[in-house]
Amino acid sequence: MCRVGRRVCDLFAPPHFRREGKATTVGIGWGEGDNPMSEDHVKYDSQLIQKFADRLYAEANRVVIHSTVVATMVGIIAGYVIAAVTHVQTIGFVLVCAVVAWGMGYVRGREKAFTLEMQAQQVLCLMYTERNTRFVAVSVSRRSAEAVLQSDRPAGEGAAS
Repeated sequence: MCRVGRRVCDLFAPPHFRREGKATTVGIGWGEGDNPMSEDHVKYDSQLIQKFADRLYAEANRVVIHSTVVATMVGIIAGYVIAAVTHVQTIGFVLVCAVVAWGMGYVRGREKAFTLEMQAQQVLCLMYTERNTRFVAVSVSRRSAEAVLQSDRPAGEGAAS
């Protein structure tokens, strides 16, 4: 696109941006309603963050059990199939495969649970950081406002108090 002042020529524009024979006016900057970071678009909600962290912890508790059970079932099925194909003693081979798969499923579940718990900790850390910095920012702004109010008083009034 070539720019001529605030007008845009559609000469080199991709086809989905072209307007047949017309130039498009380009605004400079965002309007107040267009800013995605304005108060209307983004609102901080610590309750939402807390619920998300709680869900992550609950999922971390479930994932260990889930992965262990699934891996054990896969181990039982795999052990039975391998024992049937190789004509080995079925019960012993199935039990060995199930125990090995159980251990692998448990380890994999603990790793995934650790990842989920770490994400929950990061979210909670961000929430508490925001809470602590908001408290500091509010107290600093109050002190600044008090200092400005005191500096606006006439000299005689400030000495009397």
